[in-house]
Amino acid sequence: MSSSTRNKAPNKQDISKEKKDKQRRPASPASASLKTDSYTCEPDHEVTLLDELGKLRKENQEGHNQTKMSLDRLEQTVLDIKVQMGEHEGRIGKLEDRVGMAEDVAVRHQRALRYLIHRDMALSATCDD
Repeated sequence: MSSSTRNKAPNKQDISKEKKDKQRRPASPASASLKTDSYTCEPDHEVTLLDELGKLRKENQEGHNQTKMSLDRLEQTVLDIKVQMGEHEGRIGKLEDRVGMAEDVAVRHQRALRYLIHRDMALSATCDD
């Protein structure tokens, strides 16, 4: 079985031959004018592009500045919140201490009341006798 030439992949020689052929062909005047026109700009068009670029840069700078200011405000807000949380944690600690002391006082009062009730009952029992 023989392989057909149309299914054959191009090799390096074929590719280099195609490049040489393209280089040897003389460029037509129409294509030459297109090439030079595509790289040159009219002065008016160039000025408009430069103006638009300047505007875009200015807008970009303004956006950057606004973003930076927003970030600064956000950082300041976060710092303020951290300070407030620290203050609240301190207050919570103090209040927990006060609640603990109040519970201790309540326990002492309950003991004192139990003692007084027990003593009252003992005195009442001796008086009744």
